[in-house]
Amino acid sequence: MLLNHTQAFADFQPAKSTLLARAVPMPKRTEISAFTAGTMLETEAGWTPANAIKPGDKVYTLDGGFAEVTDVITRQIASGTVQHWHVPATALNNCSDLLLTAGQHIAMIEPEVETLFQTHCVLVPVAAMAGFRGIRPVTGYSGAQATELRFDSEEIVYAQTGTLLHVSAGETEPFFRTLNYGETRALLSLMNRGHCAPDPRGFAPSLAA
Repeated sequence: MLLNHTQAFADFQPAKSTLLARAVPMPKRTEISAFTAGTMLETEAGWTPANAIKPGDKVYTLDGGFAEVTDVITRQIASGTVQHWHVPATALNNCSDLLLTAGQHIAMIEPEVETLFQTHCVLVPVAAMAGFRGIRPVTGYSGAQATELRFDSEEIVYAQTGTLLHVSAGETEPFFRTLNYGETRALLSLMNRGHCAPDPRGFAPSLAA
């Protein structure tokens, strides 16, 4: 039997807006290219934590020489404002686990780079490498310190033995080609025999442009 409910909500009164819970604003998240405390870089004095490097120190670079650090900027990162990325030992030729900030770029020198892009070296955003060899975003990371290094020009430095990290020269365009999200995933898939573990965040169209 069908019942007539046309007047069932005639006396309905909307809830007062003052009873609704206020939304709690989340910290604004930014992407910075800086070394987390404890990241080991090769210097003239041996392997040194990035946060212990001072202006005037010299860091070993990809071109085979030592480049002088011209400035060091220390950032205190509030909890939740910067996403970090965990790189397991050996994933990128690193001798131990590595923690990167989302704005960092990794220099990739692989045969597959030459195959896809007709160049020997490209820069890959770490934020596009989720799922590759266990690389993953770290959630709920507490406040920390990060160190930005400055050189006279852009450099690629060695971290944790063999990971190649790009250090920009400010606002100038990098010398090496920087891959976008889609290009990075294609490269990682080719490096892994046609398969790359899914990005645990799901596909992000905004990163694919």
